[in-house]
Amino acid sequence: MTRILGIDTWAGNQVTDYSLIHNVQFAILRGGQGNWQDADFIADWANYRSYKPDWKLTFYHVFDPWYTTAQHMARIRSYCPPNLDIPIVLDVELDRGYSNSTMRAKVKEMRDALKWEYQNMIFYTGAWWWDAHMSPYPSWQVEDRFWLARYPLPTYPRVSCSWEQLVNYYPSGWVNSLRGGGDPIIWQWSGDKFYLPGFSGLIDLNFFREDAWDEMFGDTPPVEPPTTSPKYRVIAPLGLRVRSCPSTGCPKLYTMPFGTVRQVYEIRNGWGRIGIGEWCNMEWMAKI
Repeated sequence: MTRILGIDTWAGNQVTDYSLIHNVQFAILRGGQGNWQDADFIADWANYRSYKPDWKLTFYHVFDPWYTTAQHMARIRSYCPPNLDIPIVLDVELDRGYSNSTMRAKVKEMRDALKWEYQNMIFYTGAWWWDAHMSPYPSWQVEDRFWLARYPLPTYPRVSCSWEQLVNYYPSGWVNSLRGGGDPIIWQWSGDKFYLPGFSGLIDLNFFREDAWDEMFGDTPPVEPPTTSPKYRVIAPLGLRVRSCPSTGCPKLYTMPFGTVRQVYEIRNGWGRIGIGEWCNMEWMAKI
C-alpha cells in the first residue's frame, strides 16, 4: 500500500535544508494554543509555501479548556492562512482537571464553531486521552475525522533509515483506534521522535491514509523525480500565479515571486505543470 508521508512541526523545530527532505507530501504546522499564537508560525508557513509549494499544508491549534470558544476562534481567525490544502486540525489532549461532561460540551462547541466557519476540521488526539476524558462517547464522534497518535509511549527502537525508506518503515496497526468510533485518516509515529537530515531538532512522522488522500486530492501521485525535468525561472516582475489547472479560469493557488526556480514536469498548450495539480503560464518562465 502506498503511504502518504508527512511531517508536523512546532516552534523551535525548523527546516534547515529543504533539499534533503524526500517523499514528503504534506506538513501540519502548529499555529497556536488557546488565546495565543506561535511566534514563528507566519514565517514558517511562508517558507513552506516558498520552498515546498507542492506540499499540502494545514495547521493545528491546541484546544485549551481554560479559554472560551470565542477566544479560540478569535485567535484562529487572526492567523489562519488563506487557501488551506487540508482542513484545520484541532489538537485535543488537555483537560485541565475538568470533568468528562464539561470536556464533551466544550469540545463539541469548539468543533461546531470550526465547522460553521471553515466547513471542515480534523481532530488530533490519542486513544489514551480521548477514551479517558470523552466517555461516554458523544454520538457525533463517529461522523468526524481524526489524526491519531499513540501515547504514553512504549519503548521502540530509534528509526534509523533514510527519508527515502521511511514510507516502508511505519509499522501498521500500532496506533490505537478510538473506542467510540470515528474515521482515522492520519496516523502519527510518536514511538520515538528522531533526527533526520534537514531539521534542526527531533521530528514526528505522519502517514495520511491513501483512500482519504485520494478523496481530497485525486489519485495518489507518485513522488516526482527530483532531477529528470528541466528547471525554469520566473521572469514575471510582479510574480507568477500558480493555478489548479492549465487555464486562467482555474482557481489561483499561490504566487511565485520573481526569480523563483522550479522544475516543469510537462507543458500543455503553453502551461507548465510544476507540481501535483499546479500549473503556471510558461510565457513568464525562462528555461535555465
